Amino acid sequence: MRRREKEITDSNRIADLLARAAVCRLAIHDSAFPYVVPLNFVFIGSCLYFHSAREGKKLDLIRLNGHVGFEVDTQFAILSAEQACGWGTDFESIIGKGIASVVADETERDMALRKLMLKYSGREDWVFASENTEKIAVVRVRVIGMTGKASVSNRNYT
Repeated sequence: MRRREKEITDSNRIADLLARAAVCRLAIHDSAFPYVVPLNFVFIGSCLYFHSAREGKKLDLIRLNGHVGFEVDTQFAILSAEQACGWGTDFESIIGKGIASVVADETERDMALRKLMLKYSGREDWVFASENTEKIAVVRVRVIGMTGKASVSNRNYT
């Protein structure tokens, strides 16, 4: 990382950022161009989990090549200034890579769905009807590396 003073190295701060962030952008190999898709997600241990339809381009590409990249950010704000080059941005972000695969184990799948619901609803006591879960795939991304970066100031927001 070029700007070392902005690097987030504290694993607790990284975990907190992943817990607070609402969207993860997943980059998947698609021939000559990457395919990027925004997802709701949850971070558990060293893995990202998200749900998906059982069929579609995203899962087709993951099955062909599970090597993925991802990006998560939060606290985005534009900082104004009197001169153009004085403008800036407040943010925290994580960029990483991992290996994605569809979760086959029902226990892991149920755990991931419950943790996703807990993250977004504040509850984990949901009952999942089989007619709904039969239509859902859960994908795990085993994170093999990630870096965090933050630029936070006390300047005025626009």
